[in-house]
Amino acid sequence: MTAPLSHAELASLVSLMQGMLDSARSAQWDTLSEMDQKRLTLLKSAPQASTVVSNDDASSARQVLIERIRILDREIIDTVISARGDLVNESHGLRNQLKARNNYAQASSLSLTGSS
Repeated sequence: MTAPLSHAELASLVSLMQGMLDSARSAQWDTLSEMDQKRLTLLKSAPQASTVVSNDDASSARQVLIERIRILDREIIDTVISARGDLVNESHGLRNQLKARNNYAQASSLSLTGSS
């Protein structure tokens, strides 16, 4: 069995994920992707959180970090989903703008040729 992430590794993961959230919020998608690869590498080396159980103070500190990781994960996902929605809306708006421009050009062309 793989050893659980140490307190220092969890703290590093929190820091990494905070950077991921900052990148997502500022639409730095390449940076987010690079950081996510680092996150995945770190997580692949650890067992599932549910397999690690302890009741000491270190475990309590670990649980605080794990909860922070869960919160950051949700915030990153929500930010990316929101940005995706914004991009979809922007894409629809651009398509509508192009369609309107083409319709106007076509109508202008017809009115100019029809007035001869």
